[in-house]
Amino acid sequence: YYYAGSVYRDLQDTPKGLEYFLKSVDCCGKGEEIDSVVLRNAYGQLNVLYYNVQDYHNSLAMAKKWVDIEKKLNILTPTAFVNYTNSFCKLRSIAASFG
Repeated sequence: YYYAGSVYRDLQDTPKGLEYFLKSVDCCGKGEEIDSVVLRNAYGQLNVLYYNVQDYHNSLAMAKKWVDIEKKLNILTPTAFVNYTNSFCKLRSIAASFG
């Protein structure tokens, strides 16, 4: 599912990309063995896709999960943290515009 999501992302078919990355998350997060690297990457892709369609609430939720997984793996990357911050700032900006 992760690779299908990547293909649809590259074809700029965001709805299908989201669908397959979400299926990837479902598969990676179940069972006794969790593929944390694919899970981390899927959350990263979901963060970016949601951000690109201006769904900052879901973008922030995916970024938080991305950062949480990287913390557990002890490999927190600047990219994950920056994307989390960008999503947070967009939501904050929108909230501020409503007073």
